[in-house]
Amino acid sequence: MIIEASEEAQALCEVLGTRSASHILNAPGASSKEPSYLHMDGTAVFKFAVDIVPKCIKQVLEKGNTTMETIDFLVLHQANERIIDHVAKKMDIPQEKMFKNIASYGNMSSACIPIALDDMMEQGILEQGMRIICVGFGGGLTWGGVLIEIGGIQNEINRNSGDSIPSDTRRYGKYCHS
Repeated sequence: MIIEASEEAQALCEVLGTRSASHILNAPGASSKEPSYLHMDGTAVFKFAVDIVPKCIKQVLEKGNTTMETIDFLVLHQANERIIDHVAKKMDIPQEKMFKNIASYGNMSSACIPIALDDMMEQGILEQGMRIICVGFGGGLTWGGVLIEIGGIQNEINRNSGDSIPSDTRRYGKYCHS
């Protein structure tokens, strides 16, 4: 998958944030020579996610001067299906707008959203002009959201070369965003 800015795509918006709570999700000893491990208070992380993700979505909508009705899909960090379902229910978002692939891959950390977008393209879900809100959250209790608009999708590696992608490899496309 190739993602790049395009003159044909509108300037959309992004939101970033952080909440200091290293006691909830951290890697004690990571900066020392001692063996390190990941510590996570799962209940606290769940509460954080179901609190901050809807707030982030609302901020993206406000900053983008738009409403949920104009959004075709939401692609959230695939940390936990319960989080995604809870956010949808809390915000009264139809499940059909929530793309999920966690059952196929599990939690892939920062790769979740790009892989979800690639899966959407492979499944033929993405269409030019679609508006998608992506929200990620994670370590250090950070979060970010972005509103993207899908531009022209190309089914070739280089539109100037004319070389098609072999059928035994993953499809690649061109997305437009700002």
